[in-house]
Parts: sequence; structure tokens; C-alpha cells
Amino acid sequence: MEDERIKCMIEFSGYITGKAEKHFIKKARELGQNIISVVMLLLFPAACYFTIKAEDSLYIKLFLFLFIGLILIAYIPKGKKEQRALTPKRIFTDGESIVCVADKYTESRFVEDVKKVKVYDEFYELVFPIGKVSEKFICQKSLLSKGTLEEFEVLFDGKIIRMKNK
Repeated sequence: MEDERIKCMIEFSGYITGKAEKHFIKKARELGQNIISVVMLLLFPAACYFTIKAEDSLYIKLFLFLFIGLILIAYIPKGKKEQRALTPKRIFTDGESIVCVADKYTESRFVEDVKKVKVYDEFYELVFPIGKVSEKFICQKSLLSKGTLEEFEVLFDGKIIRMKNK
């Protein structure tokens, strides 16, 4: 069985659209907001400390400007061209690793690192553990160009979670 999994080439080719694209945009926004929130929480005590120590309103203004800037980065939506450049257009696996390709990046993970695979009507979402988190692995079923959906699900046997429709 293991040899069969490694030989199996599965590929989703084309930009994700519809529900898959909306889900990707939502996940990307949430991940960005979470990262910026954590950074802000970690920097806030240091900012307060240095502001109190310096007793200078310039530092207060500088840190406020920094925090407002981070919030704006997290919450302002990207333009259509920028969003398209970040949208996955090809996801493939050789059974050992899985690779996501977009116009602006290429990202890969080991198949064994996949924590779970959420199955929706139109797409799969691959979920990774904290240290390897990525929102990019959204595989739209209709874009399958090599292999079968059954082979894809066998590759992640035991990690499949069927999601209820909303």
C-alpha cells in the first residue's frame, strides 16, 4: 500500500474559484489577523515599558502609529490583481510532498505533516499543525487534472473529516 501511495501523482490545476476561493480568502485573512494579533500582544508590553521609561510622547506616537499600521494591514482587503497573484493555481503531490503554486509563491509541505483534510462539497482544505500552518492548500475538486478524488482521499486515509454544509 505504501509503495502505491508514493507512485500516485495527483494534481489540481487552475485557479480556485467560487466557494473554494471565498474560503481561501477568508482563511488567509484570518491567518494574517491572528499573526498580527499575536505580534501586537507580544510587542505591547515592551512598547509600554519603553514609553514609560523614556517619558517621551514621541515614543507613544511611534508605537500607536505602528499598532494602527499593523491593524490596517490585517483588515484592509487586497485588490483583485493582488488577490489573484496569491490564489493557488496548481496543487500537486507525488505521495511524499504536496506543493502549492501561485503567481507570487511556491510552498511545499510533507504529506505526512497534514493533520487533517476537511472535505467540503466543492473542495478539500488541508490543515497542518501550528509550526507548519498554511492556508494555501485548498484543492478544488473540479480542478483535478491527474489522479482521482478516491486516490487523493486514500493518500490522507484516517485524516479525512467531512464538513456539513452551511
